Amino acid sequence: MSKNPRASIEEDHDAIKEVLGRMQTITDPQVLLPVLNELRGALSEHFAREEEPEGMHEIVASMAPNSVASLQNILAEHEVFTQRLDRLIEETRACVEGPQAGILRETAELTESLHDHEERETALFTDAVFTDLGRSS
Repeated sequence: MSKNPRASIEEDHDAIKEVLGRMQTITDPQVLLPVLNELRGALSEHFAREEEPEGMHEIVASMAPNSVASLQNILAEHEVFTQRLDRLIEETRACVEGPQAGILRETAELTESLHDHEERETALFTDAVFTDLGRSS
């Protein structure tokens, strides 16, 4: 038995709203990228469900035929949103793998170098202060 198309579309809308809500609070591109990919998958399934023969077109055509032209405009936006999202995913991936990855790599290298420097400095100071070289005060 197949699921009610209207119920499926409403469930999709709820899930998409939840992802969009999470996206609004994300400021880190590394955290954003998997959420964008999640949204892409959800939208792909959702748009396909709306565009299938028993999807939104049939529901609107049978219940509100005067709204079919508006629906066609909305369905045409699917491709626009898909292209915008794909572009955003690629830009975010380029940032994460490019400049941001370089910054994080340089930060790790600097941190490691400074830790090493501090350890050598502490060892030198400890040896100088606490090593008895046979001097008397």
